[in-house]
Amino acid sequence: MRLGRHHGDSRGHHRHEGRSRGRDEGFEGHGHGRRRRMFESGDFRILLLTLLEGQARHGYELIRAIEQMFAGQYAPSPGIVYPTLAMLEEQGLAQPTAEGSDDGRKRFAITAAGRQWLEDNADAVTGVRARLALEVKSLRSNRLPESVRQAVRTLKHALLLDQSEWPEARAQRVLRAIELAIEAVGAETGG
Repeated sequence: MRLGRHHGDSRGHHRHEGRSRGRDEGFEGHGHGRRRRMFESGDFRILLLTLLEGQARHGYELIRAIEQMFAGQYAPSPGIVYPTLAMLEEQGLAQPTAEGSDDGRKRFAITAAGRQWLEDNADAVTGVRARLALEVKSLRSNRLPESVRQAVRTLKHALLLDQSEWPEARAQRVLRAIELAIEAVGAETGG
């Protein structure tokens, strides 16, 4: 049974060397020779929307802008960019512009609803920008010791599996502890 254009599974994820690769993924990570997620769920959509906020662009321009952000170390595939643009259009967050480009490609611009969405989700946008800045920094040197990698995974699981209440005071304490750890890492690396 054929599930998609590529070798896929029932969730629409692509298979690559026996591992599932989601739509917002696609970065050949450094170290250990395995793929890892470049973007968390929804991050790529936010990235495209913020790029469209600056100016109307067609898919190829978005690919090049992202490639430039990552100093040539990563460029999203058209198979990720164009479906995401279509989704943004369906959601009313972006739309094709009246003026096309000289080469006949469809340019997209952010809509008023898209701008409002970015404003309403400012925390998510800030988080995406911070994670992307860290990704760019990690491209320069990704020699994370396995013990630290495991500690980060354990922290992530501890947070995701915690089913207890999260009053604001607790959330702020945990957030501050994480921010202090980030600052400590930056101080060690001169960042």
